[in-house]
Amino acid sequence: MVRLLIEDVTVIKRDSIMLHVRFRGGATVSLTIPAPLDAWHRRRTSDSTVEQIEKLLDDHTCAEIAGILNSKGLQTGIGMTFTADVVDRLIHGCKLRSRQTRLRERGYLTLPEAATALGISTSEVCRRRNEGSLAGLSYGVNKYLYEPPLARPSNDLAEGVAV
Repeated sequence: MVRLLIEDVTVIKRDSIMLHVRFRGGATVSLTIPAPLDAWHRRRTSDSTVEQIEKLLDDHTCAEIAGILNSKGLQTGIGMTFTADVVDRLIHGCKLRSRQTRLRERGYLTLPEAATALGISTSEVCRRRNEGSLAGLSYGVNKYLYEPPLARPSNDLAEGVAV
């Protein structure tokens, strides 16, 4: 049916799509429509959500961030709920600094570094963390960084001897 009305159609695709339609009677119509997004852009997580992840990384693990985003009703670019793995992929895909990197920049120590700084074994560091007498900040599943110990006062000052 349309073939009886339209003589030809010219399609030009650039930033937008231009359609030039010539009808059998000689009339013409030009239409401009926005080009559809490619699959990657249609599935992309919003910039505002990525910005929230960026802010939350200073104080939260990927699993905690996923819970916070889900509690706000946010979804991934394909309409799914967030998981720790999805947040981790977004961190790497958007080239955000990881929680581990942020903690290291703030001076937090790895397990061997904490053990050396405290003069105890790594297993003792873990034991103290598990009992709660030593704080370890999680940056993943069973992955922790530790605050550096405060500098100890010298014995003369600790005993109250005037220098």
